[in-house]
Amino acid sequence: MPIRRPRAPKPALRHVAFMETMASSPERSPLHDGAYAALLTLRLLDHWLSLGSELADPNVTAHRAAREAVNAIPDDAEMRAALSSILNAISALQEPDAQPVLPRVYALGGLIERRGLLSEAGDIYATVARYVDSNVHLDLAFDAHMRRGFCLRNNGELEWADQSYASAASLAIRDKDRVRVITARQGQAKVEWSRGNLPAADTAMEALATEAEQLDAKRVLAMVLHDRSGVARDRGDLPRAIRLGYDAFTRTADEFERERVLADLANYLSVYGAMESAADA
Repeated sequence: MPIRRPRAPKPALRHVAFMETMASSPERSPLHDGAYAALLTLRLLDHWLSLGSELADPNVTAHRAAREAVNAIPDDAEMRAALSSILNAISALQEPDAQPVLPRVYALGGLIERRGLLSEAGDIYATVARYVDSNVHLDLAFDAHMRRGFCLRNNGELEWADQSYASAASLAIRDKDRVRVITARQGQAKVEWSRGNLPAADTAMEALATEAEQLDAKRVLAMVLHDRSGVARDRGDLPRAIRLGYDAFTRTADEFERERVLADLANYLSVYGAMESAADA
């Protein structure tokens, strides 16, 4: 008779993105040392949550190694501060509890994303999404899935990006937050856009724009209209791209976003041949 063994999840190697960064950057460079310190910090977080309070002791080998790596990062006060904040929270809490630490982990993801390291940022957002209690911290859970989806989509990992946006949409549906549902579904529509399925992306965005207008969700409507203008441009319909771009511009309140929309609108006008209007934009 064959022996029945209990089934358990297969072990997964986490934080591979940081190992890849280390392998592709010169040793003792800021990028290499930052990736190494982040890897040790995130692994310490994993082990603390799975193995217990012993890992909160700064004298334990794994904890001490993480702190030494963080302190050794050259000329990068932001990275040292972000990683030290996580280590200090683990030390202060002692008993494993991810929830108070995860906002600090999310902030680290934002720092790394702003530096253009999307694989590493996506790994960090995945860590937040893995451990967050969405019943208590719905905002953090939603944002982590959305930012992970963004990083994956821009790195070309479209299947995983779609799943991440779908997870964000499920959270929003559970919370009966239609505006967030539209935001997450827009992410999925942009995955279709990235795949080159322009008709499907356009159809999905049109429905989302209609719902956003019905809800009077001006910011989300402006965002969807801006993306629709990009799809129209890629479909070769420049008059429609210009019209949608202008509609997005008139509805956008944030100054940074207005500049982005205006830059795209100027590009559409230039390609269309309306050089004076493009110059004005």
